[in-house]
Amino acid sequence: MTAPANARLLDVMTSGNFVVTGPTAGNESVEAWSIKRLPFEPKGWVKDLRAALRSELKVLTWSTGNVLHARFVSNDTRAFDVENVLLYNVGNGYFANTSQTGLRLERAFAHPPAPPLDLRGETLHYHQYRLAGLDSTFHHWKAGKRLAKWAAPLPSASQMTASSVWLTMKRGQAEVEKSTSDDVTALMIRATVGVPPGVRTNAAGLIKPLFDGILASFHAHDGSEVAKVSARLSEALDADSGEIEELLLDRDREVLGLRRLLWPWGDTVQWNPADDRIVAAELLVAAAEPGRSLQVEGELFEAAPA
Repeated sequence: MTAPANARLLDVMTSGNFVVTGPTAGNESVEAWSIKRLPFEPKGWVKDLRAALRSELKVLTWSTGNVLHARFVSNDTRAFDVENVLLYNVGNGYFANTSQTGLRLERAFAHPPAPPLDLRGETLHYHQYRLAGLDSTFHHWKAGKRLAKWAAPLPSASQMTASSVWLTMKRGQAEVEKSTSDDVTALMIRATVGVPPGVRTNAAGLIKPLFDGILASFHAHDGSEVAKVSARLSEALDADSGEIEELLLDRDREVLGLRRLLWPWGDTVQWNPADDRIVAAELLVAAAEPGRSLQVEGELFEAAPA
């Protein structure tokens, strides 16, 4: 198969392992096909894949009224966090320009579109990054039953962690579906962050701690090592350990089910929410009301095929 005449192709020492195409006059997107899924610390030719993606992402040009729409398409059904593969494993800084007003992420369980050059793998992993309108929608998914709706203040971007978001969510206002949905395999999350006027925000840098903390707030902890993790959270968040323990075990908002939600990790804790079930995610950035600090409002749904 030959490449289209107008395609900008990068295939650096890959021996047919990946192809990356950059924006052209007829296709304002970055696309990548690979025989392996991009990990956090790639080695060998997979590191070349990441370098090629980074190079082409620099060419995408943001304009007012657009958000970054990123898709991952593969027949691979193994559990992983789609925001890691599409953003974090590439490098959040490479999305600082294109995600300043928001982004949409999708994971589709399907065979990817055909690459412009033959690749030797049987299972292909496809990335696409393009600018889309604020009023556009997801390509593969639509909202099903609503599971939760919320509004809460946020810590500053420099202090935003899954733990700090979890606490402010548990203290904030939320409406939840009373029946638990721990068996839901596909989730859609939509959120809007209000930022003070004049503050520039990289939504790609916010999405991991923000969504981990939000989803964690809709679980209940099963009690494992609860005194130890409560003490660590109490110190990290400057909050009463008794309140922390009560909130961890509280089942009033357990829309995503009971699980071992966190455990000790080094000197801190590691969270374990159901973010691997997210197949569609939207994070928009808007101007906050005058005099207000960071805040978040949003909704969580069961995701249904579009």
